[in-house]
Amino acid sequence: MAIKKAPLVPQSDLIDKVINAGSPPVAREQDDNKEDKKEIKFVMTIPEEIADKIEEVRSRSRSSRRSWFLLAAIEKLKKDGDL
Repeated sequence: MAIKKAPLVPQSDLIDKVINAGSPPVAREQDDNKEDKKEIKFVMTIPEEIADKIEEVRSRSRSSRRSWFLLAAIEKLKKDGDL
């Protein structure tokens, strides 16, 4: 009785499998669309008192800081009629 060897898997696929363990697989088509959707990163400096209040409110909503600030910006733009 011959023992069948498992087919060789490319190293990059093994790395992706470990990194994405427990996550749904990333569609390769999404990588191509990244060029269309650019994100701007910046650092914002705010007074500690305001940061503490924001953190208190944000933690009750159980959302990330990024999501909270993005939602706040969108709400402000809609309120001002700019979005």
